[in-house]
Amino acid sequence: MSEPTTLDTHVLQRAAQHLAERGIDLSGAYPKPLTDDVVRAAARSTLVLDDT
Repeated sequence: MSEPTTLDTHVLQRAAQHLAERGIDLSGAYPKPLTDDVVRAAARSTLVLDDT
């Protein structure tokens, strides 16, 4: 994985700022590994809407 660029850092800081303005605190957040278990759990929790 490559090091973040200045633009990456700026975008992440702005995103965190906007979320904080809406009451979402990311100060304790950290990257989590994307494992098979995480993907399976996300797939099970995804709501699929059928508009037929």
